[in-house]
Amino acid sequence: MRFNRIALALFSAVIGITILYAGLILTIYLQRHELAESKETFRKERFEDSFYRLLGYYRQTRYLGTLECLLEQIEHELARAPYWRILMSQLTIFEVKYIFYTCLVAPENDNLRNLIHRSELSRHRMLESTINHHHLAFYQQIHGFQLVHNKPKIFMPYDKQEMHRIRKRLNESPARAHGEEPLQEPEYSSFDSQE
Repeated sequence: MRFNRIALALFSAVIGITILYAGLILTIYLQRHELAESKETFRKERFEDSFYRLLGYYRQTRYLGTLECLLEQIEHELARAPYWRILMSQLTIFEVKYIFYTCLVAPENDNLRNLIHRSELSRHRMLESTINHHHLAFYQQIHGFQLVHNKPKIFMPYDKQEMHRIRKRLNESPARAHGEEPLQEPEYSSFDSQE
């Protein structure tokens, strides 16, 4: 009877150890499987992060490359000023800042920066873009290019004589005959006088 008890206790101990060992092996297997899944998830997230970051750089490079091509096309035109103004009107304040800081850190003799310097973008939009004046001074110090504050001008679609004729016709209209004040001559610049 005593032998049966000892045998039963040993048998129970062996079974318990076997179950514990099997449980330990199963736990290790499940942890390894979870670790492999975590590595795969991490690898995929790292790839996606790198992919979207590189895609962003590609878009920025493509954007700057397109801008450079546009400025080169305008450079070959005799009447550049109207085209510069059209291009400048399409840029948001954030794009102007992005272009400024790109030019600030660009290497020496960078083609885009040289095109920006020769265009009206550097003289008008960069100064109107609320870029920190210390950064503007730093830009001037590094690149030797002075960003001058010019008084903004109003550009009229007609020259001075045509505007005077239009104003004269308006002042002679029947509505003006009833005592309304004549139109005043504002200060302006025409597109022709800026080129």
